Amino acid sequence: MLLEDCNLCRERNYGTGPVPGCGNVLLSKICLLGRNPGRDEDPIKKPFVGRAGGKLNEGLVIATLPRRICRVTNVSKCMTPTNVNPTQQCLRICSDTWLKDELHSIVQLELVVTLGNQALHYFEKRGTVGELHGTVIPVTKDKVGKEGVSIFVSYHPSAALRSTLMNTHFMNDMQKLCHYLRKNKLVMEAASIE
Repeated sequence: MLLEDCNLCRERNYGTGPVPGCGNVLLSKICLLGRNPGRDEDPIKKPFVGRAGGKLNEGLVIATLPRRICRVTNVSKCMTPTNVNPTQQCLRICSDTWLKDELHSIVQLELVVTLGNQALHYFEKRGTVGELHGTVIPVTKDKVGKEGVSIFVSYHPSAALRSTLMNTHFMNDMQKLCHYLRKNKLVMEAASIE
């Protein structure tokens, strides 16, 4: 089955269809992982193009991480009504059916930036973004298809749009991400694929 034909959960009924990830799976070393597409992403079929995408872009400037060198995707591939989280059934189906294979296909993957609790919980069920943001956690091979991959935990950029405090946390996370990328030479290596 192709992603665009998926109708395995009821979230498929809310928008015009699933939104695939974007970015080069052969060259990207970093994946930006969010929750699910919103009303701006649904018709365009590209993740993080709305207001949250604009805030993400601001954060990526602070992190000195060009978006164009990352794989950008979501745990759930379909839009839900405003302020409604995808169901656990949807998250499980999308993770098992689409996300796992997508992450396995990123040949040079070294880091996944989890944006929000749903993205974090794909890798780490215990803990919340509030407890873990700004930290790096190694992940198991079964989730990404290879050894040596870690996640960097951050708030979702939409949270930064709703609260000054969350915006401060998000921007501080992006500064910490910048330090991590430089320390591990991921920015220089990633920039070479442009």
